[in-house]
Amino acid sequence: MQEIAASGALEIVTVTPEIEQAAWQLFERYDTVPYLSYTDCTTFAVMQQRGITTVFTGDEHFQILGFTIRP
Repeated sequence: MQEIAASGALEIVTVTPEIEQAAWQLFERYDTVPYLSYTDCTTFAVMQQRGITTVFTGDEHFQILGFTIRP
């Protein structure tokens, strides 16, 4: 993993207090979405912070929260 990160192909993100706060806000705002996890919300918060709008996933939660998914 360190080798991949060193190549620039991967970034390891540390959850800051700001990301944690944004994740909790998303988790509370979308509390009616079945099976939406805090981990999902943390990922959404990081993506929003970085301006990422498209994700390669089969997880429909990303689409529900407004991201473009690519299966």
